[in-house]
Amino acid sequence: MNRNLIVVCLSFVLFSCQRNPFDVEIEEKELDFAFVRLDQEVFRSEIDDPLDRQTHLFATYPEFYKEYFEKILRIGPVDDTTAAFDFQHISNQIIFADSQNEVDSVFFFDQQLREDFLSVLQYYHHYFPQRKLPNIITMNSGFNYAVYPMKENLAIGLEFYLGENHRITNDLPHEQFPNYQKEKMDQDFLLGDAMRGYLLSTNQNKIQGDKLINHFIYQGKVMYILNALMPFEKEHFQMGYTENELLWCEKNEFNIWKAIIDEDLVWSSDYKQIQRFTGFGPFTQGFPEESPGMISLFIGKKIVLDFMNRNPEYSLEQLFNEKDEKVLNTYKPNK
Repeated sequence: MNRNLIVVCLSFVLFSCQRNPFDVEIEEKELDFAFVRLDQEVFRSEIDDPLDRQTHLFATYPEFYKEYFEKILRIGPVDDTTAAFDFQHISNQIIFADSQNEVDSVFFFDQQLREDFLSVLQYYHHYFPQRKLPNIITMNSGFNYAVYPMKENLAIGLEFYLGENHRITNDLPHEQFPNYQKEKMDQDFLLGDAMRGYLLSTNQNKIQGDKLINHFIYQGKVMYILNALMPFEKEHFQMGYTENELLWCEKNEFNIWKAIIDEDLVWSSDYKQIQRFTGFGPFTQGFPEESPGMISLFIGKKIVLDFMNRNPEYSLEQLFNEKDEKVLNTYKPNK
């Protein structure tokens, strides 16, 4: 993929009345990554011939465009001439044409989006200087993927973030896009969804076992790290919760943990129970409807936060590698 050298200066110090471990000074750095508006390059290309356009895009973005064409859009082999003309036909269908028109309108001024990702990746480089930064790619996925993380590329389906009350969002079939999902299809959730998805997907080698607690602590480590990368972002946006869902969790932390203990699930490897706590949904089965799905993000972060408050000398890399049993050992849920 072509690389654009993006230079960003984010030298500042954050202050607060109470010390925040994420109040750090970020030095001026040259970050080597690309911010690509693939949705524009695909749907607003000046290359009229479908085959020429396909050849150009595949040559420019060989790894990601192949993934986009074959696995995200599922059209066919990227080097298939017939598939290139099929895509021309598909791109003119209403689901693409209408949604791309609206993406063009909502994200016409994308400077804030670019700056948000620049800031997050500056923090990422600060905490993990040896890690390669992902390219940020915006796309129109035809409502297949809101976030598509790869090792070197992080793609975001902008059509998923037109707004909760946007006409296109409202018109999506309820069977596929229930209300609890639509209420989070807003720009405020975009950055948190993208970075949470990227961290969860690209660090799975850090999961230390197949027990429920292993998933809790892995996700908790990711959420703690995400907090460090997005120190200005509201916590519920980081977690993909509504404000009320997070408030419910804060009020019921002790009861959530007690229910897990009472059901003897901490060390359970039952797949259905793991899905119950870590899967998406309107709420967590067995808890009130005010609870969020994927409540594992909240409990996991609370466990890790308790550990890190007692061990402030740990780096984020050390936290990722620490044994789950040691992290869990300090946890005392708030009543």
